[in-house]
Amino acid sequence: MANMAASLLGSSSLSVAAKLFQRIVGFVSLLILARLLTPSDFAVAALTSIVIYFFDVLSNVGSEQYIIQKKAVSNADLNTAWTLDILVKSALFALLSIVAPFVASWYDNPDLTLAIIVASCVLPINALKNPGLIVLKKELDYNVVFKLSVLQKIISFVTVILIAYFYRSYWAMIIGDIISALVMTIGSYWLDHRRPRLSVLNFRVQWVFSRWMVVKGIVGYARSQADTFLVSLIYPQAMLGQYHVSRNIVMLPSHNLMMPAIEPLLAAYSKNLDDRSSLEFQVRVSLLLVAMIITPIVVFMWLFPRPIVDTLLGTQWTESYQIVSHLSLIAYYLPFLLVLEQLLIACNKVKTAFLFDLFSLIVVVSGLLALRNESISNFALARGILGCGATLLLGVYLSRIYRLAPVKMIIGAVGSFLLAMLSAKLAGFLPISEYGSIIRLLGYGSSFVTSYAIFIFIALTLCKSVSEEAAYLERTVIKIINKAWRLIASPK
Repeated sequence: MANMAASLLGSSSLSVAAKLFQRIVGFVSLLILARLLTPSDFAVAALTSIVIYFFDVLSNVGSEQYIIQKKAVSNADLNTAWTLDILVKSALFALLSIVAPFVASWYDNPDLTLAIIVASCVLPINALKNPGLIVLKKELDYNVVFKLSVLQKIISFVTVILIAYFYRSYWAMIIGDIISALVMTIGSYWLDHRRPRLSVLNFRVQWVFSRWMVVKGIVGYARSQADTFLVSLIYPQAMLGQYHVSRNIVMLPSHNLMMPAIEPLLAAYSKNLDDRSSLEFQVRVSLLLVAMIITPIVVFMWLFPRPIVDTLLGTQWTESYQIVSHLSLIAYYLPFLLVLEQLLIACNKVKTAFLFDLFSLIVVVSGLLALRNESISNFALARGILGCGATLLLGVYLSRIYRLAPVKMIIGAVGSFLLAMLSAKLAGFLPISEYGSIIRLLGYGSSFVTSYAIFIFIALTLCKSVSEEAAYLERTVIKIINKAWRLIASPK
């Protein structure tokens, strides 16, 4: 189990590093674009992404999850998965080209027709990716993925900024997505020696697993994007731009830090299916680690939205203060939900995961429709509360099947929240409220992070004698600190 933990930690570190680099660049890109483009430009980009990513979800036949959760993978498995992706994504690309004018007419925005057709090119491009990258993820070898992700983001960033600077148009974001997909696909063949071939030899075997992944993906995407879709129908398109950008800011910690860290869990869980005790321990540690990391991030976004928005977007986005604050609840529950769903997928309970997604979709849509006459900030708050409630129900349900120690998890979550609130209180004492947004963000942020890090380490040290999970987390933190210190102190 020690070797598995070390591999998982290394893989998570590389995955986080790659995503962190991408999102740091994304931060800079967002900061620049918010000053070059208008909320209306972001509204077109938002509507385009809603349509494209919905079709992307329709085309997701679960090839990656299927390969990762298999104990033994053959070339026939890889070729079938690759072929299936190409066929489905190409068909949906053609369908998107046909329906694009109708979508543009529905939203009364003729610019959407060409935007959707061009943006949909990412579907067949992504389908052509070398399936060897999935094998590397299965083996918890993220070195190649890390290098390719860094290269992908650098080229995409340069493209987006140049187009935005010279043309001041939403086309910068659309073309940037296409370039990003091209770099990943071409680079996958450059960095991995495998060469897939068209084949449907194992189609029936894969489809038994994938059919629920397809339906789950559709429902899961509908649930995750229901609020954005409803905003596009209920509120003016300029307000959709505000909401879309605010949501992107809020989701940065989850997309940059939590999701890449959680991604290797599927492979790790799959390797421990025969050892129920180890599997349950990994899940408990993962949930506690999520609580330790995401809680302070959400508390900071809730209490300090103004310096965040002013620094990233500029003072012309003042209407986003309360939206960012209320939407931060989405960033809180999402990592917990991902950990629990990875457990279900690893245990081949995809149908259960689908049923939960369907239930939570109904809850979210019903709740938001009931609040369609409220302000957009209250709408955002309701979205976060509904998501937290649904995730809590899933946790309670899984605790009846697996030994997840719900009381211990609640204590860990509440403890992290209290320590984060105390850290925020201390940061609030800094006399920098009259300074510029960057100074306030750096001042409050550094004080908050330092205080919380000290408090959480003390808490782990005090709890290690009564909690195996706390002892494990404390040892892991000490190893990371020692490794970082050796890197800093190294004469090389």
